[in-house]
Amino acid sequence: MISVCNLSIAKPNKQGSHQIIERVDFDVMKGEIVAILGPNGSGKSTLLKALAGLQTVTSGQIILLSKDLKIGMVFQNASQSLYPWYSIKKQICMFAKISGCKSPELSAKKMVDLFGLGSMDHLFPYQLSGGLMQLVAMARTMVTKPDLLLLDEPFSSLDYFTTMRLLFKVRNIIKQEKSATIFVTHSPEEALLFADRILLLSKSPGKIVGEVDVKLKSERSQECVLDGYFVEQKQKLLSQLVGFIA
Repeated sequence: MISVCNLSIAKPNKQGSHQIIERVDFDVMKGEIVAILGPNGSGKSTLLKALAGLQTVTSGQIILLSKDLKIGMVFQNASQSLYPWYSIKKQICMFAKISGCKSPELSAKKMVDLFGLGSMDHLFPYQLSGGLMQLVAMARTMVTKPDLLLLDEPFSSLDYFTTMRLLFKVRNIIKQEKSATIFVTHSPEEALLFADRILLLSKSPGKIVGEVDVKLKSERSQECVLDGYFVEQKQKLLSQLVGFIA
């Protein structure tokens, strides 16, 4: 679906340039969820923006396996990206129309139902909690049927319990839709529960210094946090992240 080959990103500063990402290589296949896990300042969001075509790269390649590959991105703060004058239903329907859906209203209804928003699809953003606004932002992006879905710390502004509830719901929907997904986070717990594979990014300049194939069952639930494998892997990832900032 997408291949990243020897990718480096630098940004100009007073000294000349500052290396953000250095020689990163990875692939993501259709239906796979890959988490990019790293400390603050490791270049996770910059890398994601480069994959979306919103950030210039210094060297290397981003190879999309189709010229018609459709990319969708969900940013950290949904409240800043939703249109305040549109209801939930209209937000999602508008994106369906823009993406060229043959039946935008039917597509929007399907996504509203998938995300469990049916009883409140008439509400406006100011009437929603942070968790619901994040769900709407994801539903709005998913209705476009992206081949590649980019999630930039979508749960970072939510409390723990809301995150756990939404995380499993969104993972199940992505698996149904079979989008290749890249998920940026600084939380080992989120990465393990949400992803099929984890790429560990070092502190700046960000390099891939580890990879974990997550061996939890495909159907994830809150029970996974009690799994011995989950506890062991979380501890290992935490130790590595602490090592980067020590």
